[in-house]
Amino acid sequence: MKIWLGAALLLALGLRALGFEWVFVDSDTVVFAPGDAQYHIRRALYSWVNFPTVLFSDPYINYPSGAAISWPPFFDFTTAALGRVLAGDPHRFEVFAAWVPPVVGAFTLLPVYALACRIGGAGVGVGAAALLALLPIHLTYSRIGEFDHHCLVALIGACLLWVVARLVAEDGSSARLGAGLAAGRLAMLLTWHGSLLYLALIEAILLLAAAVGGRRDLYRVQAASAFATCVVLAPLVWLFPEPLGGPWSAIALSRLHVLVVVLVAIVSAGMWKLEGFGGPRHALARLGWSAGFSLTAVGLVLLVPAIREGVEPALRFLTMSDGVGLRTGEQLPLFAVFGRATGRPVWLVWGLLGYLIPVLPLLVVWACPKERRAMAWVVAAWCFWFGALALVQRRYGNDLAPAAAVGFAIVIAAVGRRLAAWAGGSRLVVVSACVGIGLVVLAPPIALQLAPRFGSSFRAWRGEPATRDRALLTVSGSITRFMQRVRRVTPETSGYFDTRQAPEFGVVAHANLGHAIQNVARRPTPTDPFWAFIGVENWNAAFRLLGAASESRAVYLARKLNARYVVTFSSADPATLEGWLHHADGTAAVHFAASKYFRLVAEGPERGVHLASSFQLHGQRVTGPATLPYKLFERVEGAVLEVRAPAGESVIVTLRLASPAGRRIDYEANAIAGADGVARLRVPYATGPPLHAEAVAPEGPYRVRLGGGVRAVAVSEADVQEGRVVVVSDS
Repeated sequence: MKIWLGAALLLALGLRALGFEWVFVDSDTVVFAPGDAQYHIRRALYSWVNFPTVLFSDPYINYPSGAAISWPPFFDFTTAALGRVLAGDPHRFEVFAAWVPPVVGAFTLLPVYALACRIGGAGVGVGAAALLALLPIHLTYSRIGEFDHHCLVALIGACLLWVVARLVAEDGSSARLGAGLAAGRLAMLLTWHGSLLYLALIEAILLLAAAVGGRRDLYRVQAASAFATCVVLAPLVWLFPEPLGGPWSAIALSRLHVLVVVLVAIVSAGMWKLEGFGGPRHALARLGWSAGFSLTAVGLVLLVPAIREGVEPALRFLTMSDGVGLRTGEQLPLFAVFGRATGRPVWLVWGLLGYLIPVLPLLVVWACPKERRAMAWVVAAWCFWFGALALVQRRYGNDLAPAAAVGFAIVIAAVGRRLAAWAGGSRLVVVSACVGIGLVVLAPPIALQLAPRFGSSFRAWRGEPATRDRALLTVSGSITRFMQRVRRVTPETSGYFDTRQAPEFGVVAHANLGHAIQNVARRPTPTDPFWAFIGVENWNAAFRLLGAASESRAVYLARKLNARYVVTFSSADPATLEGWLHHADGTAAVHFAASKYFRLVAEGPERGVHLASSFQLHGQRVTGPATLPYKLFERVEGAVLEVRAPAGESVIVTLRLASPAGRRIDYEANAIAGADGVARLRVPYATGPPLHAEAVAPEGPYRVRLGGGVRAVAVSEADVQEGRVVVVSDS
């Protein structure tokens, strides 16, 4: 069976490496997935450069205020530490980081295999490992380039599941398992700011199992392991800076997490002592005492206003009452419930197995051998908890996947045995039936996702040349190419690897582009996928700027945010400032006059894929690759052209612009001469050569039309940047 386990590990690694050609697109570029992966690599690279320093607070987020980072540092710091040994330069470090998720994802098969072997034998263990290797939801979070802590969360969660199941079913006094519980709990706390979801499940299972079985050994190992976790965790939290959300935050590692572990130690130690004094003899009485201790501890803690305030953001996140879920693909439900739209259909995310998630806990208990029923209850509880969360927010499917792989393997094995018995078959028939069932239930994602990826990667592996830049075939690659251009055409900013220095300006864009701007373009932003948790004031100001109904309002907000640049989406509403800039290039349109303060600097990538395709809702049609998904505009003071003309006379100024994408843009502004005989027009473009070859360039000077005559006017870059007055001569 070890050979088959090895084959499953190779399968997992190979499947997670599919698409490598879209990650390593050239000798200098590593394309990371859009969103959180972009910021994880920024943070890990910071530690790699400044080792052993950890980036706890970043001036490049929530610009211009900066903010604390909500993620605990273990994933990024560990990668940086390993990278110091294995990678000799920043590019090699990025290559190393891109491979971390597939390797971690493959390692997750090991605890899954070990647990499934304990429950159903080696064959079920191999089946569980193979299922996890193939499950699309786990593959998504551990594929190459998806450098996100969730791949490690799934591995730690699988290890904790294995430890808890063995403690409950086998030996609750094992010092080795107790040490594993303490280490796993600590690793989860230091990896994911949502770790309290795991703690709530783990501690509840242990308390419940101890109470039902009268297991004093479980109380003791739970108390001792919680104390051991605190011994390491408390000093770290004390040394770390104040986290996002305050000292009792539930959305970042804080004193609240230490307090929760302390309460676990107190409650379990109290029950251990009570049992030692010959406490309640009946299971219901023990359950009552455990529930009473736990609820009393929680109630006393929640009496503290600061703790209630710290818990509130997490509750709003889970209950979808904070507005974030409406804009985040990960928080779409697995099925259409309560009127909420879904993302990709369930049969692509889970295969046909997804339809069994609501009843999986019952199926596990039904299919499990009676002698392993205690372990089955642990797996069922895990599937119930994370299954319920995954139905509401599909992101929790990654946490469900290890337990689900074990559960589905047990169920498939039971069904296979019954089919074989009905057919009077041998062991070979059982295996064939199980393999057949597995392939059938996973056929949709295998045929529609894995097979096309395999074909593309196989051709790239054989060295077949691409017909065009591979980066432009994906959302993440298109974003990376554009952000590389943004970095080239904009001035460098300070403080990227030295947080003591403040960046000179920021870039306003939709939040989903924020981390890519911070990582690839290396420019600060007021918004990003950390959402408004990092700073409501700057978040609201940025979105008011993008949605402004007038240029003057947008300029006011841009100055408030110290934002010099704006990145626009092709999907923006033309009635907003963002949509007007993108669709009309700042020229006169239905809702706006010609721009005075914003000028088009760069656009692209040509034939790139728009970010909107990543957030396609089920049943919604998204058009093919957009010609120009993104554009970069610069806010300038604008030069003021003063033209002498008879009072009431109309003056028209035009300028033709050329984009490296091959487009020609005709900028036109007009004004009426006042009673003083002067028409004043503020214009945002200089007429000299652009500062970079990839920037939009003027084709000649401004043409000023007055009466029947035309005058040529040159405007310098300094005129535009400083808002100088340029007097247009009469000749």
